[in-house]
Formats: sequence, C-alpha cells, structure tokens
Amino acid sequence: MVGRWERICGGVLLGALAACGSEAAEAHAPQAARASEASQRPSNVVLIVLDDVSPGLIGAYDELFRKLGRPSQVPAQTPAIDTLLAARGLTFTRAWASPKCTPTRAQILTGRNGFHTGVGQILMSTGEAGSPGLDPKAELLPERLRKAPTPYHSAAVGKWHLSSAAELELNPVAPLGTPPGRWFDRYAGSLFNLGEEREKQADDAGYWVWRKFHAGGLASGAELENGPKVPHFSEERATTIHGYPSVDTTDDALALAGSLPEPWFLYVAYNAIHEPLHHVTLALPQPKDERLRAKATCDHSEDSDAAMARCMLAALDSQIGRLVEALDESDTTVILVGDNGMAQRVFLPPYPRHHGKGSMYDGGIEVPLIVRSPTLKPELRGTSTAAPAHAMDLFATVAELAGAPTGAVDAVSLAPLLTGALANVRSELYSERFQPNFVPTASGGVPEGTDIRWHDQALFDGRFKLVRESKRTDDGKVEVLESLYDLARDVAEPDWIERRNLLHPDSGPLPTAASEALARLRARLDAAFPSLVR
Repeated sequence: MVGRWERICGGVLLGALAACGSEAAEAHAPQAARASEASQRPSNVVLIVLDDVSPGLIGAYDELFRKLGRPSQVPAQTPAIDTLLAARGLTFTRAWASPKCTPTRAQILTGRNGFHTGVGQILMSTGEAGSPGLDPKAELLPERLRKAPTPYHSAAVGKWHLSSAAELELNPVAPLGTPPGRWFDRYAGSLFNLGEEREKQADDAGYWVWRKFHAGGLASGAELENGPKVPHFSEERATTIHGYPSVDTTDDALALAGSLPEPWFLYVAYNAIHEPLHHVTLALPQPKDERLRAKATCDHSEDSDAAMARCMLAALDSQIGRLVEALDESDTTVILVGDNGMAQRVFLPPYPRHHGKGSMYDGGIEVPLIVRSPTLKPELRGTSTAAPAHAMDLFATVAELAGAPTGAVDAVSLAPLLTGALANVRSELYSERFQPNFVPTASGGVPEGTDIRWHDQALFDGRFKLVRESKRTDDGKVEVLESLYDLARDVAEPDWIERRNLLHPDSGPLPTAASEALARLRARLDAAFPSLVR
C-alpha cells in the first residue's frame, strides 16, 4: 500500500504543497529556517503521550477524515496541536496501539509487542495477584539512548502506570529503574490513574486532589535540585491553577527542558483525558501566542460525558501549546501519540460505544500520531500519510534520530518516512490484549505453566483486518471467534465504523479478494502471533 500524503494547515486541508498561510505557523518559521543546520547534530526529543484520545477528537484529524468521507467524531478545540504540530509536522492517519494504556506505554518504551513485554492488560493500584507490570530487567528507551554516540539524559513526567502496587512496594523508585537511574534520570508524576489510590471517587479525588511522586531530583516544576533526592509523595490540590494535573505536568516538563544537559529525551505522559471526567472550571495558564488559544470556553451547563471529555482535551491542548511553543524547533523533535482510543461513554453517534477503548475495533486501537522534527523534509511539513505505523515504532524512531542502535526489538523506525525516502516501512499492523500479565522468559516468551485466560488479536494488511478472540471456557475448552473487515478507504462506501463483518452468516459469500486475505491473515497470525490461550 502506498503512503498517502495530504497538506494540513492549522486544521484546514490544502490541495497543493504550498507553504502554510497560518499566521501562527509563520511566527515559528524563523526557527524552522535553522532546521538544516540543527539536523547535523543530535536532536532533543519530547515524546508527548495523550490518554484516551482518539484521532477524531483532534481538529486537524477531523478535517482530514471528513475530507475522505468519514463521519465526524465532533472534535475538541485543539488550536495548539493543529498549528504547532499538525501544520508543522507529519501526521499519521493509520497509527495503531494497544486497546488499553498500560500495554501501549510498555510497547512505546521497550519497542516490543505485548506478548514479548508480558504486559497485556492495565494495572490497578490495589494490585492483582499474578498480573505484574513491566519487567524490571527490560531495556527501556532511555537506556538505548545512552548508547548513542552522544549519550542522552532522560526524564519522565506525568502518568507512569507501568508497575504493580506490589512492585512499587518493593521498588518505590520504579520509574528510575534498578539501580536508580538505569531507566530515567528523574521522574515526577502519578504512579497510577488519578483518584485510583483513594477508597472511592469522591468529589475531591482525581484531578482536584491527587498524589504526586517525586524521584531523582525533581522537586517541583519551579525547582530543580542537584544531586540525589529522597523519593517522596506530595498531595497536590487544584485549588490553584498549578495544582491541576495537566498544568503541573507541563510545568515540570518546561523546567526539565530548560535544565537538562543536551541532548535530552523527555517523556511527557499526560493523565488527560482519562476519567474521572469533570468540568474544567479553573482559569488555566495559556500559551503566550494568543492564536494558540481556544476561541471559545466550554459550556459547563452540558454535563454529558462526551462534552466533559472534549472540554478536558481543549484544556490539555492549551498546556501542550505552552510546552511546544517554548521549544526550539530547530533542534527539538516533538512526537505526539495516543495510548488507545477514547472511552466508550465518550463516543457520539454514529459511532457505537462498544467500539471504543478496550475493543479491537479501530475505535479502541487507532491513535493520533504526529511527528515534528528538524529532520523532517521541508516539503513534508504539514502533510499527512496513510503509511501504517504503530506506537511501539517510536522506540526505534527516536533511537535512529539519536544515532543509537535500533535492533533487537519489534519496532520499526519511522525515520525514513520523515525524509521521504520510503512510502511505507510496515506492511502490516498488529494489536492485542490478554490477561493476565506475566514476566517474560529470557527469550521474551510466556513462562511454562502460565494460564492466559483470554487473548484478543487484530492484524491489518493495509486493507483487510482480521480480529481473533480466544478464551478458555469454564469447562477448559478454547473458544475462538473471528471477524473480518474491509477497511479500504478508496471505495464507494468505506466501512469507516466496521459495521460489516464479512464472516457474519448474513454477509453472504466472501468476495475473492476477502477470501484470499482471510487465508493470508490467518496463516500470518498462526505463524508470527500465535494465541497465548492454549
């Protein structure tokens, strides 16, 4: 399948490859003019992870999809993402992740599939017997970046969600690795979902009062201390605007971007727009550039989950604007990615709710992915591509941009797409979820005796998508269900919402192309991605 390119400008599509006319984009052009010189030296990297944000919630994506005939998902106001990233970078319209956040985060930081990381399901703060988090022996992206010709310094802020409660008790500084600093040099943020560590979701839980963990010297967004600091928790209250999680994470990221020795890698994992859904009533700090601010405030009389989620994303967009506008575009690569699709209760018609987060439908595994980099070919800035990409590919992509080794992982570097050297780097996309988690063997396999109760898989070949759901029944038998979808976009009636399961009894005989694809996808799953339910 040939990668497809479109021009984006401030959320508006243009047919030609002319320069974007957005005033905000022009304001950042002087930095871009220095990109050629900066591309000759290691680039700083900021990797921004959004929580529960489907592509269609972002304005620039909605414009792209509606032009292709896809029904709108009613986006939030996202002027900062649209202008600073989509209009200045490369937007991927065929990007997948895991349908749940913990597995995707593990894939991003290890560059490996879930069946190799052992992480196929989310972690709860109360812990779950036999369902561990990320293997402490795993090599994370910060370690790989230290192998670059010019070693990188690395820090993480925001949501961690990669260690179980039991593992955190044994190793409180888990985000730093063992020994401390083997993974990230510094960390500050929430170890689980907000509000999860409280007995109930009270009015003061979650985004208004939450526990923040500090390790490795980051005391606060305004204060960085030299030398080791005793890890500790603090209680953050959003009675002031800087206690609101999206603002707090941005403050920490800005402090680190201004103080880490170059080159550096900064992992910024926002909690928004994950529940608890709420009205954002605080007057949050805004980008300095007024053109990056939302043009209207949210209507707080609308109490629907869908409305609150979109307001939360608008508030998050302004914080991303604060962060990105402060970065030097000539020497800093910025990558924005989602961890999974949006929560099911946030979907609006005609999209069915059960197609959202947690499902193997595109609504659960399709994510936004935008890369803005000084290495991006000038004529590709502000364009989009339908080249298949996976969230875990960011491991190999960042490693290649840094000059570090890229091998021994499942990830494929997207860097060649940034220079226009290739139309595609992948021929297929794979996603999965399973339960319980496990600690993989030295070769990355499932330990003997591990009982995987269910395993859902999806494989996409550029047009057809096969979904296989395997589970162990109460009587010990293995039950397997399959569905097949034709996701071609260049046909008269594209199946945007995956309503037509070609294997359903009412669908009639399979067309020749679908029949051949089914055989091919089944064989590929059996050979490369065998079910863990046995």
